[in-house]
Amino acid sequence: MAGPGRCRRLLATLAGLGALAAGCALPPPQPATKGQAEILFHWGVGGRNRLDTISETLVKDMIEDPPLVVRFPLSAGEKRRIIALADSLGFFDQAVHVAPPDTTGIRYIAHPCEEYLLRISVGSWLHTSYWTTCDMSPCDECDRAATLGRLLSEYIESRPGFKRLSAARGGYL
Repeated sequence: MAGPGRCRRLLATLAGLGALAAGCALPPPQPATKGQAEILFHWGVGGRNRLDTISETLVKDMIEDPPLVVRFPLSAGEKRRIIALADSLGFFDQAVHVAPPDTTGIRYIAHPCEEYLLRISVGSWLHTSYWTTCDMSPCDECDRAATLGRLLSEYIESRPGFKRLSAARGGYL
């Protein structure tokens, strides 16, 4: 049976997912955290797309062409909302490398697959987690990580600055 803390986290997650699904809006900002929050997020095939809030840049994989690098700042409120979403999905409880346990010796591999790296730092505190969709074996922590990656990439890609970028030519097979 789930304790009250787990139920609150589940409800917060469901509320956040509903808000994101209804137009890629993020949950309301949390109270200010001490220190400057910074986010580094890689996503997509090979993790080739990258948001870096320290350099305020976004790198977009253009597949057949060289990647686009553009200025892409996030406000302190947006960073806090991303951190709150990550917390509601259990990011800070995740291992550095999220992978399903190998209990059967059987692996289901998908190619091409997406790779994610999320690093959040606040002041001197830092948490990093890496995961991939290459290994399709069942794993609850992997599912939470995949949900977080999908929601963050959808949010970034829904912003007007991203929508103004050229479309990539080609595709991955």
